[in-house]
Amino acid sequence: MAIDNEVFFDTLHLAFENCEGLDVPVEDINFLNARGITESHSMSNRLSRSWSPTSIYKHAETFILHIPNKQEYKRILEYDDIAQVHYQRNGQSLCWYFVDYQENNNGCDNKNQNVESDENDIRVSISLKDLNTY
Repeated sequence: MAIDNEVFFDTLHLAFENCEGLDVPVEDINFLNARGITESHSMSNRLSRSWSPTSIYKHAETFILHIPNKQEYKRILEYDDIAQVHYQRNGQSLCWYFVDYQENNNGCDNKNQNVESDENDIRVSISLKDLNTY
């Protein structure tokens, strides 16, 4: 359901580089901001040798999330490899996008992802840009 460009979702699904995922119910989201969202379209009939649908990919230049510091979210603190964000309702993705995830020679170290926490909150920011300029 979308009204005036609003997306109503009940779960934020974070997909990690290793294909694991973590669901955050909307009630646990203290702050969410995704900006610089762009879209690209891709299709290759030559590779599949038959008709193939156009794939639409979205990408967020900057993603910021604040959630409570709960045991079920400790995965975020252990690794810095969030690669995709999905807005879901009733287990179905309404929309999703890639975030600026970059591997280095050590594997899943993402220099563009900053995770901070205290006893109350986990704060995630992912961006190729300097977040202090916003």
